[in-house]
Amino acid sequence: MNLFPEIFRSVELIWLVWGLSLAACVGLTVALRKWREERSAKRGWKNLAEEDGAAYAVPYVMTFPLYALFVGLVVECSLLLVTKVGTMYAAYAATRSAVVWESAKSGSGVISTQKMNDKAERAAILAMVPFASGSSQHSGGSAAGADLVGPVLTASELYRNGRFVNPNYLTRKVRYAAGHTQITSIDRASGAPDALLTANLTFEAPFHIPGIGRFLGQPSGKGYYVIQVRTKAALPSESPQNETRDIGIQYLSE
Repeated sequence: MNLFPEIFRSVELIWLVWGLSLAACVGLTVALRKWREERSAKRGWKNLAEEDGAAYAVPYVMTFPLYALFVGLVVECSLLLVTKVGTMYAAYAATRSAVVWESAKSGSGVISTQKMNDKAERAAILAMVPFASGSSQHSGGSAAGADLVGPVLTASELYRNGRFVNPNYLTRKVRYAAGHTQITSIDRASGAPDALLTANLTFEAPFHIPGIGRFLGQPSGKGYYVIQVRTKAALPSESPQNETRDIGIQYLSE
């Protein structure tokens, strides 16, 4: 995976908005601090004794909505960019899973191509759980990922050494990841044993701050806005160099 082109794929606009909003926040902060210092140094508390004394607050009142908008954009875009990094990890996990299961399905026929794709998608879903939304607004009523909830809750409890884990929150994250992560294709570059396997992943990342999704996203059909984050990762195949390309082990996997 080439990091720099991939980290911008499908989120070019988000990077642009994030950079401009961050620059605007810094610029407004510096300008307001400078204006306040100059105003205080020249006139001090005399502002309150004059007819136009209260006018010193006008710049704050006028710029606060704009400042709040830029802060919201920075926060929202930062969340989306973190999610983008998560999709890069998930795409790698899917590709690695495909590499492992490809040799199992090649010769024996026990593992079909569809089964290999399902295994890869399962790996991607589990990798996306930490980056998925845990909001009830985004996953309420969804039954996706029901078979993954139990193992994830158990693994989380073991990892946290028995400390409290909110099962409802984690369940919502699992269900959102399962319902909005998709491996659209797994492509093989050639018939060579070490040919590249490329997994193409799509994840629907939700917007959290009201209003911003109307401009940067698209309706999900469920009352909130999402953006399609697309990522791909490639790894060389590790299938054996024989006619059947299997490793001679009969895999019996659910």
